[in-house]
Formats: sequence, structure tokens, C-alpha cells
Amino acid sequence: MNTYKKMCDHYDCILLGPQMSYQRDNVATGSGLPTAVIPPADYVMANCPNIFKLINQLLGE
Repeated sequence: MNTYKKMCDHYDCILLGPQMSYQRDNVATGSGLPTAVIPPADYVMANCPNIFKLINQLLGE
């Protein structure tokens, strides 16, 4: 699970799939980046407009 720490310097936020929601707090603390779990319905349907809305919320845009 610590593999993300090697990559997170290259990104502005972290999105987790619903199956990883139990790790959200650990990832947020470990990375120091805004972190969210993609809602299951958006994840399953690959609802990109909603996922990008989530990203914009994380980044304060």
C-alpha cells in the first residue's frame, strides 16, 4: 500500500476507488494531498463529468 508515496509528488490530488475507501485516511495523511473516494455509482459507470467535479472540489476550483 505504500507504493503511492513514491508517486504522489507528481500529482495534485488522489482519488481512490470505492474498494479502497477504508484506506482514505491513511493515504491522505501519508501523502499530504487532497484525497477522496470516487462514489461507487460514478466509478462503475465511469461517469467522468462527476469525477472531474469531485477533482475540482478537492482542488478548490
